[in-house]
Amino acid sequence: MKSRVLATIPGVIACAFVDLRNGSFRQLYTLGSHPPEFRDYLATTTRTYFDGDSVRTIKAVLDEASPEPTIERRIDEIVLNSTHSLHVMVRLPRDLKTALVVVTRNDTKLGLALNAVREIAADPAVGGNPDGADS
Repeated sequence: MKSRVLATIPGVIACAFVDLRNGSFRQLYTLGSHPPEFRDYLATTTRTYFDGDSVRTIKAVLDEASPEPTIERRIDEIVLNSTHSLHVMVRLPRDLKTALVVVTRNDTKLGLALNAVREIAADPAVGGNPDGADS
C-alpha cells in the first residue's frame, strides 16, 4: 500500500488502512512521529466519520421515513480539507469495514488524490493485510 500511494500521489504525509469495526489502524505509514494516543484518536475519528452514532442515527431516521426500507445507506468516501492537509478516505469495495486513508499536503490536487485513492482501494491486490504483505 505505502509504496503504491507514495508513487502515485504527491505530497503524502500519511496513509493507512483503518478497521471501521473498532477504529484501529491495520497498517499505518506516516512521515511524522506522533504519540500513540494521537494516532489512536485519528483511527477512532475515521471510524466515527464513516459509522459513528450520528451517522447511524441519520441512517435510522432515513430508513424509517423511506418507502423502501431495504435501501442500503452508507458513507463510502470522505474528503476533508484543512489549513495544512488534504484527507481522502475511501471504503474498500471488497471489504466495507476497512477504509484506505491518505493524508497529503493541502497543495495536492484534489482530483488526482481522490482518483488515485479510489483506484488503489478498488484493487483486489491491496487490502490492509495486518502482516504488511500488500505494502
